[in-house]
Amino acid sequence: MMSLASLAQADRVGYSSIFDCKAENELLYAEHHHDWSEATSAARWEMISTTKNVFTSNNSYAGLVVRNKRDHAQLFRVPTPALTHLWISDDSRFIVGISNIKLDNPIQVVVFNMKGTLVLAKSVADGDFPGVSESVSNWVHWYKEPQPRISIETKGDFSSLHIEGNSGVDRVFTFKDIRE
Repeated sequence: MMSLASLAQADRVGYSSIFDCKAENELLYAEHHHDWSEATSAARWEMISTTKNVFTSNNSYAGLVVRNKRDHAQLFRVPTPALTHLWISDDSRFIVGISNIKLDNPIQVVVFNMKGTLVLAKSVADGDFPGVSESVSNWVHWYKEPQPRISIETKGDFSSLHIEGNSGVDRVFTFKDIRE
């Protein structure tokens, strides 16, 4: 008798961590903080049960701050989904945030330009990507952990974000390159 393995795995408890991650290059320092504790559950429930838009001023539970490394001046602060890894392009044009969190987290990939404009927001938990595995509520495993290879190629008005997938094959996201 043959059995099929399920791509969904049970969760013992809901994700409820407070988490910080950071990235830096020669020019920029980026820091993300999210609070998925009980203290923020009502605000997150409001978002996930209505607009599913984490990029509003109502988001007091997750955000990204980017600073100039030379003088520590804040370049921008924006609300974000819960992120688990940050990356800054070598030329400092893009700040990428990725996430393996699914619970109350409708977006797993974001790209901001160096002015703080959101140029890409994408869910990977919606079945568009082969080889993605998910727990019932908490996690979506789609990138090589703990630190995937990330790069961005720009051709004309469009850029392609390449993130090493959990199987070693790049996941590619294309976005319009907004220059300010």
